[in-house]
Amino acid sequence: MEKEFNKFLEFHKVNGGTGKIFKFKLIEYREGFLKLKGEFPSETLNPSKTVQGGQINSMLDDVTSILLIYESKGTSYPNSTNLHSIHHRPLFGGEVTATAEIIKKGKTVATVKGEVFNPEGKLAATLIDEHIEQNKKILLFGDYDVDGGCSVALLAKYLKFKGADFNYYIPDRIKDGYGPNLTLMRKFSKEKINLIIFVDCGTNSFDEINFLNSNDIKSIIIDHHKIDNFKVNPSVFINPLKSSDYKNYNFFCSTNLVFFLLRFILFKKRENKKFNLTKYLIYAALGTICDVM
Repeated sequence: MEKEFNKFLEFHKVNGGTGKIFKFKLIEYREGFLKLKGEFPSETLNPSKTVQGGQINSMLDDVTSILLIYESKGTSYPNSTNLHSIHHRPLFGGEVTATAEIIKKGKTVATVKGEVFNPEGKLAATLIDEHIEQNKKILLFGDYDVDGGCSVALLAKYLKFKGADFNYYIPDRIKDGYGPNLTLMRKFSKEKINLIIFVDCGTNSFDEINFLNSNDIKSIIIDHHKIDNFKVNPSVFINPLKSSDYKNYNFFCSTNLVFFLLRFILFKKRENKKFNLTKYLIYAALGTICDVM
């Protein structure tokens, strides 16, 4: 099945107008459902390096059409699509995941749900949401500078709004040093922390993340520092320097990354009108200025 579908994708890549741009690769296919890995290259971006709305719609059209055409096996298929699209802005260039799911298919009209998202954002949103819903303990761990403090403060505002069970820790510059260390990780393990969100630090904390993994403590790293050790393996790793796909976003400080993650979460859960994120845009501004980004 996978080999057959990949041949179909290759044909689309060569013959489809946008197939050459999006460079789809198969992640999962089952009857009525398709998940592809795609790419938004530089020519699909706005000057702000976010994806143009028309390009998002084009990818959604492509994914849903590919599913419908493939399942028709060369016979007639619905020539009209009622597309329920889900995408959360800003959507950044580089690698994305796109899905299509057939809700209802008639002879002339198909109702299809399509979604496009940056994979790290969705993984982080899902992990945070699960821990809030299950009332598990969350710890925010930030660097001791302005960017780290603003990142923690911004996340704390949202977690408080959600009624989450959370606390925060800003390491002492003299006593603790920069970033996480094993002594602190052992302390948090004894406190039965379930999820640690590292902001403005953690990128090269190989031993500390391994310790958390071995103790079944989930971790999210949201950082912008240079990566020296690509073997670090948190539950979710958000860093513009992690992939060449995101190198255009190396001017984002950690507070910027947190801001966009929260925006994604709020729109995903339809809570953007309940929690006024723009009220806290000053945090992202402070982080950017003080980190000289």
